[in-house]
Amino acid sequence: MRVLIVEDHKKLAIYLKRALMEQGYAVDVAYSGREALQWTDTVDFDLIVLDIMLPELDGLTVCRTLRDRGTKSLILMLTARDAVDDRVSGLDAGADDYLIKPFDTRELLVRVRNLIEQRRKLRERFSRGFSGGGEFIFSLSDINITSMEEQFLQKAINIVEEHLAETDFSVEMFGKEIGMSRVQLHRKLRALVNFSASQFIRTLRLNRAAQLLQQHSGNIAEIAYDVGFNNPSYFAECFRKQFGKLPSQYAAQYSQKPL
Repeated sequence: MRVLIVEDHKKLAIYLKRALMEQGYAVDVAYSGREALQWTDTVDFDLIVLDIMLPELDGLTVCRTLRDRGTKSLILMLTARDAVDDRVSGLDAGADDYLIKPFDTRELLVRVRNLIEQRRKLRERFSRGFSGGGEFIFSLSDINITSMEEQFLQKAINIVEEHLAETDFSVEMFGKEIGMSRVQLHRKLRALVNFSASQFIRTLRLNRAAQLLQQHSGNIAEIAYDVGFNNPSYFAECFRKQFGKLPSQYAAQYSQKPL
């Protein structure tokens, strides 16, 4: 796991770097907001510890810029003021969590560990929900995840579901609706659930198809068209890869009358 500390107080930055390295993290340090953006141009960090008060560019501006770029990094914002406005501003800018200075280093380490663990659980749970076990079991409410990630995933799922039957719904259209470029969307989904944007769309289509097959809501070809496949043979091939069975075999599990 790689962490970037963005803190203009050099002694504190070095102290935090040592504390995180002792926990096994690879750590880099930036001493200004501009330097932080330069680091993130070339390095993908798992988490960024970002002070709100920085020279050149403040932490809120850095945070918004990173989110606009579609960064995959978790962001833990540090603020020296225990003010509701600061916390709200940080979360509104896209921070995943915040910590008020002065803080106990143990609390910082716990928050870092929890953020990374929550993302790991989110990815694992999402992938397992789409693993082909017969039913889609993923639910955002089942996991204690950060609000920004929850909101993003829910929005992404809603957009795809709205266009499920449209065979020409593309990654570019997906990105336009969610407000990201193709590359940004790909990076974000990879970070959260380890799916590319195209895999995300296709998997939601196939999951809906599985639900329709369970309910016997039409024949195989009709269901294929209903979930955005214009070639039933290709649909059957994708379905078999996802669920380990052809659509007809899958449907037969839920009825004595195959489609």
